Amino acid sequence: MDTIPIRLAVPRHYQRRPVSIGRAMLPDKRIEITIVWAGESLRYRISSLVYALFRLILYGRLEDIETIYLLPGHRVNMNGTLNHPDITSFDDTSAGHYTTTYSTESSEILLYVNTWNHLMSPRPLPFLNYVQIPEPPQINETRAETERRLSIPWPWKQNVSSSGKKAPSINLPS
Repeated sequence: MDTIPIRLAVPRHYQRRPVSIGRAMLPDKRIEITIVWAGESLRYRISSLVYALFRLILYGRLEDIETIYLLPGHRVNMNGTLNHPDITSFDDTSAGHYTTTYSTESSEILLYVNTWNHLMSPRPLPFLNYVQIPEPPQINETRAETERRLSIPWPWKQNVSSSGKKAPSINLPS
């Protein structure tokens, strides 16, 4: 399972690329996949700068980090990174950060980035035109190691939640 490639498709108009993908085998046999993005790009430059400052103050970093888990039996746990199926636009994050586990028999995991803040799904949104992006460099480190590497140690830095709201189940075509 640890050799299954992770492929990412982003909306053609977005074209942001992740900086790296970290992989780590956890003691409970889960494989933690940590995707590091250079940051989030809002529609307007000023709001993007304000959001970057907010992220720097709150989390001590500019990068956006998303984590999923590969589970035994070809299952994928979206761990708070799944967008709700009712998302209506690339800018709609109101239904955001759900968690669900789905099964796949595919030889690769293909995730579609469906919102500006990197909410993903194994299904594309019907109104977005996607392009697959080249696989970023792979590194062997856990999310915790990634956060330590990227973070400025602010005294008020918040910990990132590792769970989201439970999403409806996903039925993928075989």
